[in-house]
Amino acid sequence: MQLETGQSSIESEKAWKKQNRAFVTRLDVYFLTWAYLSYLCKQIDSSNYKTAYVNGMKEDLGLYGNELNYFNTFYRIGYSVFIPISEAVLASSIIRVSYWIPGLELIWGIATALIAVANDAKTIYGLRFLIGLCEASSYAGLMSLIVYWYKSKELAKRLSIFGTSYPLANIFTSSLQIAINEGMDGVQGLEGWRWLFIWNGIITVIIAISGFFLIPDALQSSHAIWMTNNMREIAEERFTRTGYRKPIKLTFQQFFILIRKGVTSWITYAFTLTYAFWSWSQDANTWFTLFLKSVTNSDGSKRFTNNQLTSIPIGGYVLQIVFMMLWAYLSDKQQRRCRYIVIQQLTIFVGTIILSTWPANFGLKMFAYFFLYLSNCGGPLIIAWMSDLIGKQNTELRTIYIGLAVTLVNAIDSFQNIFFYPASEAPNYRIGYKAGAAYAFASIAGALLWKYTSIRDPSVTGLNATVAMRQSDVRQSDSDVSDKRHV
Repeated sequence: MQLETGQSSIESEKAWKKQNRAFVTRLDVYFLTWAYLSYLCKQIDSSNYKTAYVNGMKEDLGLYGNELNYFNTFYRIGYSVFIPISEAVLASSIIRVSYWIPGLELIWGIATALIAVANDAKTIYGLRFLIGLCEASSYAGLMSLIVYWYKSKELAKRLSIFGTSYPLANIFTSSLQIAINEGMDGVQGLEGWRWLFIWNGIITVIIAISGFFLIPDALQSSHAIWMTNNMREIAEERFTRTGYRKPIKLTFQQFFILIRKGVTSWITYAFTLTYAFWSWSQDANTWFTLFLKSVTNSDGSKRFTNNQLTSIPIGGYVLQIVFMMLWAYLSDKQQRRCRYIVIQQLTIFVGTIILSTWPANFGLKMFAYFFLYLSNCGGPLIIAWMSDLIGKQNTELRTIYIGLAVTLVNAIDSFQNIFFYPASEAPNYRIGYKAGAAYAFASIAGALLWKYTSIRDPSVTGLNATVAMRQSDVRQSDSDVSDKRHV
């Protein structure tokens, strides 16, 4: 009898594993694919101005000062202003995520397309500010959803897959601009760089509309078309087995209690600063095309054509994707976050040190630029590490932490790039690459201090407990799911 019971238990566990794999596969196909494409559009629409700049926009609009930097500044200001508002909406569940994120994406897609009709820098400043406002919901919101739906051993790979949208966005934008230069430049009287914004806007609008139907929200209220009753039951079992608490609808009082709780924990500062230092160090690898544009032949002529300026960095982005997946795979397999964060930051530290000296040798500078591309997976691993450490009961706090880190990054980036990487100094910046090296070193120090502190204080100052949540609220939320399942 015991043998039969044992066999039944084994068969039941096998059936559960099969159901779980089926659920994760469906989650990957519908939600993660949409999140990837959405953030791909976000990355394209936030950075395409640099591709346009080296493909005729500079000359057509007479942008011979630091307008390129100000395009970034106005975007960052809008982003920083709106992130706290967006995070409050997401953490408190006032508006469905499946309405909030796609709705804002729809607006920024239209704003992106409108840059095509701009005839001066001031118009682009305003549109970039609006794009920044709307895009503020994207990264933190999608990261929070991914952290919510995927469990620890599934997480780093998914976050890194999500993160590869950054290099892929640059590959896509570069390839699209090359195609436009060769096939659409001058069509309907529009320069090629204007068509870039039009096509980017159209693609963004299409992805945004599909998001209303594919985003699963939280388990209690998901109306995603792919989330069947059977899928809900499997998702419910995943939460039960892992001990993760489902989010509940917060009052503003509970929301601010969470913030106060976070302020008293060292993990807040360890995560936020390590993430911020990593992100600021990444600014060093965004100016490669300006370096290539400055290179001349012995007779003073430009060494690279517009298409070459656009295509050469594609090799760096391919390298970036390969190493992002490598670091993520190793981190998930070994469950070692700190080690692979430090390794990546060492690569950007070496690259920025070389560029700080600005060697005369062209090949060495090219090596340094390409070496910078090996460190882009640091951010996803830092977020995965934070999620691992703060415990299974802090669903809303993850959203707040991610929002806090992204707010800090964009608030500082809104002005620091003007001083560190002014377009008028390109490509040999007086401060830029030295600051990149300092930030890389600071992120390494932050990660090591974080590791040391987590060993000394594994409880993370009590954050493993349910934070400021009434258990009756959680039970009521679960009851709502059960009622809906029987309707």
